[in-house]
Amino acid sequence: MTVLVTGATGHLGNALVRLLLSQGRAVRALVRDEPRRLPPEVQRFHGDVRDPGAVRRAVEGVAVVHHLAAVISLVPWDFPKMKAVNEGGTRNVAQACRDARVRMVHYSSVHAFRPDTTEALVDETRGYALDPSHPAYDRSKALGSLAVDRLVSEGLDAVTLHPTGVLGPFDPGTSNQGAWLRRVAAGRELALVRASFDWVDVRDVVALGVTAEDPSRAPTGEHYLVGSRHGTMEELARYACEAAGTQPPRGVLPLWCAELAAPFGELASRVTGLRLPVTRAAVHALKTHRRISHEKASRCLGLAPRPLEETVRDAVRWYRDEGMLR
Repeated sequence: MTVLVTGATGHLGNALVRLLLSQGRAVRALVRDEPRRLPPEVQRFHGDVRDPGAVRRAVEGVAVVHHLAAVISLVPWDFPKMKAVNEGGTRNVAQACRDARVRMVHYSSVHAFRPDTTEALVDETRGYALDPSHPAYDRSKALGSLAVDRLVSEGLDAVTLHPTGVLGPFDPGTSNQGAWLRRVAAGRELALVRASFDWVDVRDVVALGVTAEDPSRAPTGEHYLVGSRHGTMEELARYACEAAGTQPPRGVLPLWCAELAAPFGELASRVTGLRLPVTRAAVHALKTHRRISHEKASRCLGLAPRPLEETVRDAVRWYRDEGMLR
């Protein structure tokens, strides 16, 4: 009963691998290079989701595939790379699963759904973010979800999860949210933005992914928004600094300040090559998806989100234990 995990070296992937191993399951990871943080029990299968042949070989002999591999970027010029992985790679995995008659649990994003700035409820019936005016990452995840939907109509057995903002332990340093949380906990963030987002614990997401392996719980073709509740940046900072024994930033700026600074942040990112946090896509995310419903995931798959304070506290402890709060 081997389980294949793509994207095993990311935040969600790291947490999922740990959960699967704790259940005594055999885990195979499709990786592009030699990962340092994967447990030695994991079978390494070298390849790239953009290579259909490598994907087909990795899928051979497995019982289920958890597809998490993705490129996450907040700048528009990374769209070709995101499209190649988030759409093309997802299609390759979906086609291999269809041909091998293997169930696929696809991890998409809340950002795959069409955004707006109103208080309208966002649930699984909302259309995809396919308009060219939508951020590049959103479109790439929407295209990937659409590719899975189309292959479901051709015989693929797949379900799709749409997590909101993922926080929690086991982050190897790959997530934008985790980078911000580390800066705050270490006392390196000068000011906060008055904004909020829907956050969810990484452990709750991967537990739901394992539940979604069961077709009797998650029928083929279904989508599930996986969230918890909205938390402000000030609230997250307070929890993080309490866990780290530091003081939260005193300055709190209105969101429009970040909106004004975003084009300059993107320019600096382009010039320096650094992943700077203030971009138009980041501001867009904080302005949209104001009300998110995870009622379907709770009703059908038993989602019971843990408290946000516990999530942030455990994340900061993880970063501290791993020496990542310097």
